[in-house]
Amino acid sequence: MRCLMELVKVELSKLIKKRNTKVFLIIYTAIFFGLALVYASAENIFNISIYSGTQFVGASLSTMMTFMLPLLAIYFAGQSQAIDFTRGTMKNMYLLPISRTKIFLSKILAVWVIIGAVLVNQLIFSILISMFVDGFDLTGLGRTIGQYLGAMVVLGLISLIGNFLALLLKNTGLSIIIAYAAYVGLSLVSIYVPMIKSISMTTVITNYHMLFNFSSVNVLLSTVAYYIIVFTVGLLLFEKKEESLCQFD
Repeated sequence: MRCLMELVKVELSKLIKKRNTKVFLIIYTAIFFGLALVYASAENIFNISIYSGTQFVGASLSTMMTFMLPLLAIYFAGQSQAIDFTRGTMKNMYLLPISRTKIFLSKILAVWVIIGAVLVNQLIFSILISMFVDGFDLTGLGRTIGQYLGAMVVLGLISLIGNFLALLLKNTGLSIIIAYAAYVGLSLVSIYVPMIKSISMTTVITNYHMLFNFSSVNVLLSTVAYYIIVFTVGLLLFEKKEESLCQFD
């Protein structure tokens, strides 16, 4: 366990030092506070009531989950694999007396730590902004926290998908494009084939708020199934890289 935690720290350090990581996080922060500014201005300057209680906390998450958070999850996942392959340091990691599973898992966990940190910060600042604008009204906060936990689980799944695509395609940018194209494609298929809608991955992703509110057993079970499948396939693909190391673009 200690060995795994040390590996996670190393992977975190690699990701955080990347210039693109800082750029993405700055853009994310700017968009979030832009939303908060619009909300505060509408309420305090134009006297337009948009949200009440903790509605802004959930609404800001919903807005970010439409594009920015999945984008961050896929990008970080791709970069966690690409860094070592690009630098040629993956060959050295394979020579360490550490199981391939631990190396793979450390990369996954490092991405989850960053995503978790982003969500926790957004939750805290959203609550503070909501309290500042509408006063101390925490109605529905428990349910909202459940939505954030659900978002964390779904983003973890998205990062696993991004990790798998990055290993398969050997290109982080292409992984992002393919992931979004597949998402749109699955959404269309779900419309025309209603039978698979309840277990479709698009349904799992869009209904993240149901996971910890236990509103849908199908969504919960589908999420667990997708985790097992994507993690297993990703690990098998990662282990094959020992035999044929590739260069990421």
